[in-house]
Amino acid sequence: MADYLETYLTWYPNSKIEHYPQDFHTTLSSDARSQYYQALDLNQQQQLELHRKYELRSKFTTFDYLKDTQWQFDEYRVDYNYPKSEPGLRCKCGKKLKYQFVLISKNKQKKMYLGMQHFSDHLGVSQKVANEIKKGLSQVDFGIDEILWLHHQKYQFPNELWRRYCFAHYRNSLMKQPVKLNRQLLKRLASFRQVDLPIYTVDFQLVLREIALVNKQLRVEGNQLKQIYQREHFEAFAQDLAQDILTFDFNYDSKRIFSAQGKKYLKNHSFTREQLMSELIERLRQLDGFEDISQKRTIFHTQTLHLPLAMFDENCLAYALEKYLQYGFRLNFFISLPRSLRMAMQKALKAQKAIPTVQSYAQELQVHLNQIPKGYQKMVLESLLRDLAAKN
Repeated sequence: MADYLETYLTWYPNSKIEHYPQDFHTTLSSDARSQYYQALDLNQQQQLELHRKYELRSKFTTFDYLKDTQWQFDEYRVDYNYPKSEPGLRCKCGKKLKYQFVLISKNKQKKMYLGMQHFSDHLGVSQKVANEIKKGLSQVDFGIDEILWLHHQKYQFPNELWRRYCFAHYRNSLMKQPVKLNRQLLKRLASFRQVDLPIYTVDFQLVLREIALVNKQLRVEGNQLKQIYQREHFEAFAQDLAQDILTFDFNYDSKRIFSAQGKKYLKNHSFTREQLMSELIERLRQLDGFEDISQKRTIFHTQTLHLPLAMFDENCLAYALEKYLQYGFRLNFFISLPRSLRMAMQKALKAQKAIPTVQSYAQELQVHLNQIPKGYQKMVLESLLRDLAAKN
């Protein structure tokens, strides 16, 4: 049971992954696109527009279409009531548009509104670049068509697939050598889940592939994954994962724990990792003395501006703070952390718990020493140390 799927099926005995199309090859007509779009609720429409904007921004950034101009992509607008809407969307030249690009100058002082046909005229880019922009837009619109078509066909967000994907991430977080999973895929699914939009058919297959990768790695590690904990721990992790991926630039698979300055100090041995972890634990614990959450955040943020906390990556600290405010040092706090940070903090906490025990042994030894004449106490201790050294 190295992949723990039997545990999952014990927790959710009647669960079945949704049926989903294998692929999509349909280009919607303009009328169908408008009709299907209008059938979405407002939240779904907003999420789809955010997704379109992200995809287009990625293409403009990746291919640097406007590198020879003073402009950059800002947003893309669609008028689904074209040509009836008034005043509607307009090009810089005044022409009414169904599709409008909004560009912003690189000094953020001006905006320009263009139709697809006028990139060459108003920006001076070559026809080749204009064609590349048009091709990129077609690719993004084809993806939007897929989501609209799936929704029209009554497909919803695949919640069982999502839960199994979260379970894969949960097991991955506990592994000695976690698999590097697609963060952008997780983020896209989490945002679609918020508004119950269907996902891309290719994303459905990608999720299945990532689940298989985790299963494969778990079999490689065998029994090194000591425990899976309880269903409530997984469900808390899954709920957090859906929210955190949209809130933080940090989660359990993040590698950047220390800032550049922090790495330098560690390299020069100005601080040890153990000292840093103890400081972080202590600063978090100090927050328990305050009732107001906003006050706790303000106090902690102030401390992060100075050494030693400034040695940590700021995204790491922001994430650790919110997880501590949520859980304290309970189990789900540690499950949510990157393995290296989790192990280091647990080691520091264990060492702190051991300190009172050492002190109690020392006090007990002192009681016995007090029964020995002072002139012999040092000789007794030296004799004990020699005996211990010989045994080790």
